[in-house]
Amino acid sequence: RQVLATVRDGQVQAIIHVSTGKPSTPTFDGTFHVFRKIAGYSPHRLYYPSYFDGFRAIHGWPQVPSYAASHGCTRVPYWTAKWIFHLATIGTTVIVHH
Repeated sequence: RQVLATVRDGQVQAIIHVSTGKPSTPTFDGTFHVFRKIAGYSPHRLYYPSYFDGFRAIHGWPQVPSYAASHGCTRVPYWTAKWIFHLATIGTTVIVHH
């Protein structure tokens, strides 16, 4: 499933469809924390990225298919990118599980 769940106090608040890393450039399983954010576009044209694993980020992108298609990031639809950006403050826990 290609979904992102926002959780507060152990309760799921929202579920958003995403597209994670394709097999050749996977999104790694693990527990991470948001450590860097860019409001607007990054130099690589990521929209409102919240970085959690090296160069991997949750970010807006024009195409968010229902299968793993990214280069390792977690793509979200443009219309949810700013909302996620403001929700995922520096230090927010990001858990990736396949």
